[in-house]
Amino acid sequence: LDTKSQTVLDYGCGKGHQYTKWNMHKDWGLMPELYDPAVPEYDVLPNKQFDGIISTDVMEHIPEEQIPQVFREISQYATRFVFLAIATDPAIAVLPNGENAHCTLKPLEWWVDTWKEHTTNKDLQVHIKTYGQYKGYQVI
Repeated sequence: LDTKSQTVLDYGCGKGHQYTKWNMHKDWGLMPELYDPAVPEYDVLPNKQFDGIISTDVMEHIPEEQIPQVFREISQYATRFVFLAIATDPAIAVLPNGENAHCTLKPLEWWVDTWKEHTTNKDLQVHIKTYGQYKGYQVI
């Protein structure tokens, strides 16, 4: 997929090792800006728009009731595309409160419907990929 994008934000980048250690971005020709509220080095959300937003293995960690707000936020930051890759299996990790780290496990259709319902930027090309017990891929 060539989006002719010059600026990309990795929303929920974790520690960023995919870029800083493994250089997965080299073939892209650009270095994404990094955001992850749980990592002090990347916990400030940049105050600007990006051609694209990528978010991999993030949404399933966000409580269901917060997903609409996160989708609104992401759609306000993107001008061309959004790519969401979402796990649909329980995580190996268990949180200190005993809950599974993957707290929102939904099929592709739920994610697509929720995106459509809670975002205002209809000009974006949105790719949603689910993997695990619910496998799917849809471009909106």
